[in-house]
Amino acid sequence: MSSKQIALSLCTLPLLMFAIGCGQGGATVRGKVQFEDGSPLTQGELIFDSGTYSEIAPIDDQGNFTIAKGLPDGNYKIIVQGASEGDYTAPKMLIDKRYIDYRSTDLELNVEGSASDIVLTVDRPKKK
Repeated sequence: MSSKQIALSLCTLPLLMFAIGCGQGGATVRGKVQFEDGSPLTQGELIFDSGTYSEIAPIDDQGNFTIAKGLPDGNYKIIVQGASEGDYTAPKMLIDKRYIDYRSTDLELNVEGSASDIVLTVDRPKKK
Protein backbone atom coordinates (compact mmCIF):
# COMPACT_ATOMS: atom_id res chain seq x y z
CA MET A 1 0.00 0.00 0.00
CA SER A 2 1.45 3.36 -1.01
CA SER A 3 1.75 6.31 1.34
CA LYS A 4 -0.89 8.12 -0.74
CA GLN A 5 -3.38 5.26 -0.16
CA ILE A 6 -2.60 5.20 3.56
CA ALA A 7 -3.11 8.97 3.83
CA LEU A 8 -6.42 8.71 1.96
CA SER A 9 -7.55 5.89 4.26
CA LEU A 10 -6.63 7.89 7.36
CA CYS A 11 -8.63 10.89 6.08
CA THR A 12 -11.64 8.82 5.05
CA LEU A 13 -11.93 6.71 8.22
CA PRO A 14 -12.92 9.58 10.59
CA LEU A 15 -15.55 10.80 8.11
CA LEU A 16 -17.00 7.32 7.82
CA MET A 17 -17.08 6.88 11.60
CA PHE A 18 -18.79 10.27 11.98
CA ALA A 19 -21.43 9.37 9.38
CA ILE A 20 -22.16 6.03 11.04
CA GLY A 21 -22.38 7.65 14.47
CA CYS A 22 -24.81 10.28 13.21
CA GLY A 23 -27.13 7.63 11.80
CA GLN A 24 -28.51 6.70 15.21
CA GLY A 25 -30.87 8.76 17.27
CA GLY A 26 -33.96 10.47 15.98
CA ALA A 27 -37.26 11.39 17.54
CA THR A 28 -37.20 12.21 21.25
CA VAL A 29 -39.50 9.83 23.08
CA ARG A 30 -40.96 10.71 26.46
CA GLY A 31 -43.94 9.58 28.41
CA LYS A 32 -45.37 7.90 31.43
CA VAL A 33 -45.90 4.33 32.59
CA GLN A 34 -49.06 3.84 34.60
CA PHE A 35 -51.51 1.23 35.81
CA GLU A 36 -55.15 1.14 34.64
CA ASP A 37 -56.21 3.18 37.70
CA GLY A 38 -53.83 5.98 36.62
CA SER A 39 -51.27 5.44 39.38
CA PRO A 40 -47.66 5.50 38.13
CA LEU A 41 -45.21 2.62 37.93
CA THR A 42 -42.48 4.17 40.07
CA GLN A 43 -39.44 2.04 39.30
CA GLY A 44 -37.75 -0.03 36.66
CA GLU A 45 -36.64 0.68 33.13
CA LEU A 46 -38.08 0.33 29.67
CA ILE A 47 -36.17 -1.35 26.88
CA PHE A 48 -37.23 -0.34 23.37
CA ASP A 49 -36.10 -2.83 20.69
CA SER A 50 -36.69 -2.68 16.94
CA GLY A 51 -34.69 -5.79 16.14
CA THR A 52 -31.82 -3.68 14.81
CA TYR A 53 -31.63 -0.94 17.47
CA SER A 54 -32.40 -0.82 21.18
CA GLU A 55 -32.41 1.84 23.86
CA ILE A 56 -33.01 1.86 27.63
CA ALA A 57 -35.10 4.47 29.45
CA PRO A 58 -35.17 4.56 33.28
CA ILE A 59 -38.57 5.13 34.91
CA ASP A 60 -38.57 7.84 37.60
CA ASP A 61 -40.59 7.89 40.83
CA GLN A 62 -43.47 9.67 39.03
CA GLY A 63 -43.62 7.04 36.27
CA ASN A 64 -41.97 9.31 33.69
CA PHE A 65 -39.27 8.34 31.20
CA THR A 66 -37.33 10.09 28.42
CA ILE A 67 -35.07 9.02 25.58
CA ALA A 68 -33.58 12.44 24.84
CA LYS A 69 -31.16 11.29 22.17
CA GLY A 70 -34.11 9.79 20.37
CA LEU A 71 -35.05 6.63 18.54
CA PRO A 72 -34.59 6.01 14.83
CA ASP A 73 -37.81 5.49 12.87
CA GLY A 74 -39.22 2.01 13.24
CA ASN A 75 -41.50 -0.32 15.16
CA TYR A 76 -40.36 -1.09 18.71
CA LYS A 77 -41.35 -3.81 21.15
CA ILE A 78 -41.09 -2.59 24.74
CA ILE A 79 -40.30 -4.64 27.83
CA VAL A 80 -40.08 -3.55 31.46
CA GLN A 81 -37.23 -4.62 33.74
CA GLY A 82 -36.62 -4.04 37.43
CA ALA A 83 -40.25 -3.43 38.33
CA SER A 84 -40.15 -5.41 41.55
CA GLU A 85 -39.72 -4.83 45.24
CA GLY A 86 -38.28 -6.81 48.11
CA ASP A 87 -35.26 -9.07 48.31
CA TYR A 88 -33.66 -9.92 44.95
CA THR A 89 -33.82 -13.63 45.85
CA ALA A 90 -37.63 -13.49 46.08
CA PRO A 91 -38.79 -10.27 44.40
CA LYS A 92 -42.44 -9.26 44.33
CA MET A 93 -43.33 -8.27 40.78
CA LEU A 94 -45.18 -4.96 40.44
CA ILE A 95 -46.36 -5.70 36.89
CA ASP A 96 -47.77 -8.67 35.01
CA LYS A 97 -45.01 -11.03 33.87
CA ARG A 98 -45.90 -10.70 30.18
CA TYR A 99 -44.16 -7.30 30.12
CA ILE A 100 -40.71 -8.76 30.88
CA ASP A 101 -40.39 -10.79 27.66
CA TYR A 102 -40.37 -9.63 24.02
CA ARG A 103 -42.37 -12.72 23.01
CA SER A 104 -45.31 -11.87 25.26
CA THR A 105 -45.33 -8.08 25.71
CA ASP A 106 -48.08 -6.13 24.00
CA LEU A 107 -46.31 -2.80 24.58
CA GLU A 108 -45.27 -1.37 21.21
CA LEU A 109 -44.32 1.97 19.70
CA ASN A 110 -44.09 3.10 16.09
CA VAL A 111 -41.63 5.99 15.69
CA GLU A 112 -41.99 8.15 12.59
CA GLY A 113 -39.77 11.22 12.49
CA SER A 114 -41.05 13.54 15.19
CA ALA A 115 -41.03 13.63 18.98
CA SER A 116 -43.45 11.32 20.71
CA ASP A 117 -45.27 11.72 24.02
CA ILE A 118 -46.79 8.41 25.02
CA VAL A 119 -48.62 6.77 27.89
CA LEU A 120 -47.94 3.09 28.48
CA THR A 121 -50.57 1.33 30.57
CA VAL A 122 -49.52 -1.87 32.31
CA ASP A 123 -51.42 -4.42 34.38
CA ARG A 124 -50.56 -5.48 37.90
CA PRO A 125 -49.66 -9.14 38.45
CA LYS A 126 -52.53 -11.58 38.16
CA LYS A 127 -53.81 -12.89 41.49
CA LYS A 128 -53.07 -16.55 42.08
